[in-house]
Amino acid sequence: YGVDLRGQWWAKFLEARGYEPRNPLPRFLCHSVHPLYELGKEPLLAYLITRSALSPETVCGTGECDVTNFLNEQVNSKNRNSIYDKIIHEIRLPKEWSTDRSDTRIPQTEFSAILKYMALATWQEGSSVRATVKRIEGVIADESVLAAFRLLTTRIDETGSLNLLTAFYYRISEAAEDRLEYEFEFTHKTFSEYLLAT
Repeated sequence: YGVDLRGQWWAKFLEARGYEPRNPLPRFLCHSVHPLYELGKEPLLAYLITRSALSPETVCGTGECDVTNFLNEQVNSKNRNSIYDKIIHEIRLPKEWSTDRSDTRIPQTEFSAILKYMALATWQEGSSVRATVKRIEGVIADESVLAAFRLLTTRIDETGSLNLLTAFYYRISEAAEDRLEYEFEFTHKTFSEYLLAT
């Protein structure tokens, strides 16, 4: 609605993590020339950027530390591609979210390949964000990746955990009667652009 809520988000983040509330905004949230400034507009992406720098193991783990300077130093060497790479490779890992779940059903290398093929298919479809199962299957050249993709489209995970984690990357529209006409849609257009480029 045209209201910049970065300051409120930062204050709530500091409070939730037990940090000193007087810490000013980090550069990626307040300097429009920062390479990650645009990503900071989305609270979830701002959280993931911040979380990657302020993970529980970091030295800056107390309320007394200068969180802003520490975060600025950690994020200084990062760009959009390095952030996306980290998100894509780590968000599915159970250890990142302190869950008891020990497997992710599809190996990371195959899952990454699926996302890249999906990006290629969305580009070929002309939308850059969505493509049908049929179109995606048509561009996947590797049989093991194709088999893994078919696992995603048949919803083998009865607990729903896999679907919950993958919802960050994409959603599946099951409006069509034919499974091959189901549409995969990337949650973030810039993800598909990054994946297509890689």
